[in-house]
Amino acid sequence: MDRACQEFEASALVQDPTACSTRSFVVRKLELARQAGSPRLDELRRRVAEEYESFCNAVATWTDLREQSVAEAKRALVDRWEKSSLPSRLKALECRLQLQYRRMQLLGAQLGTAQS
Repeated sequence: MDRACQEFEASALVQDPTACSTRSFVVRKLELARQAGSPRLDELRRRVAEEYESFCNAVATWTDLREQSVAEAKRALVDRWEKSSLPSRLKALECRLQLQYRRMQLLGAQLGTAQS
């Protein structure tokens, strides 16, 4: 694995653990495929395959947890928005109703003066 990839994987800012790791498995498989067969190489191929399967399972688990985290954050954001917007929507509705009441009073006054 190249140095940049190692530094990237070691970084605390890694958002996607598959970014360099998948590449490293592919590189190891290609390196092993180029070499002649021997019991030791067969053992190494088996170990690389096992590690890759373990890695794929870990990535699948990470993906599921990430999706759950995003869904929870989205739900929390929607809940917070609804709670914060409800009072402002009620206040706006109250203002519109007060304006409508004043308009009706003016109309009533105009009708009263028109009938007199």
